[in-house]
Amino acid sequence: MTQARFTPEEKEIMAEVLAGAISDLSSEISHTDLLEFREGLKERKQRLLACLEKLKH
Repeated sequence: MTQARFTPEEKEIMAEVLAGAISDLSSEISHTDLLEFREGLKERKQRLLACLEKLKH
């Protein structure tokens, strides 16, 4: 498996996009009544947070 190489600027942009998506998910989670859907959103948020952490290293 080939690893992608990103410039610092590309990493910064991706981190900003992920942070925005995470923020949007937080709002959506708090406004979702359906438990199953909310749990799916929480799982997605955790995966995005993990991706964001990987970008920082």
